[in-house]
Amino acid sequence: GSEKLDFTFIDDLCQGVMLSLQKEAARGEIFNLTYGESRSIQDLVDVVEKYIPEVHVKHVERDKLMPFRGTLSVAKARELIGYTPANPIDVAIPKYIEWYRGFFTGRQPQQDTKTDQAVNNLDSPSRQLVN
Repeated sequence: GSEKLDFTFIDDLCQGVMLSLQKEAARGEIFNLTYGESRSIQDLVDVVEKYIPEVHVKHVERDKLMPFRGTLSVAKARELIGYTPANPIDVAIPKYIEWYRGFFTGRQPQQDTKTDQAVNNLDSPSRQLVN
């Protein structure tokens, strides 16, 4: 549980993709669209257990073929396209749990306004790319 990964929430990823479509500076560039801060697997487990106390977590040996990752830099995406991830696992996991529960109960969770704004702010040439 001590290994660290740079978790990415779908709303942050969508924000980065939409900004990449909008911004001229993104043309021909490659970006890391993660949160930009690694957290341990145990941190993830702790957050999940907080919201789903009855969860049973099974600790297993790390797969030898899985690469070590850690934190990926989002500095280039911040600088060139204004990428600002806003969902560390403490925020993202409760949102995901709400979505997941809503999916099976028919309740719709609130939408992320940053993603909605990015979609609404697309100029027409970029909009043609996504249609």
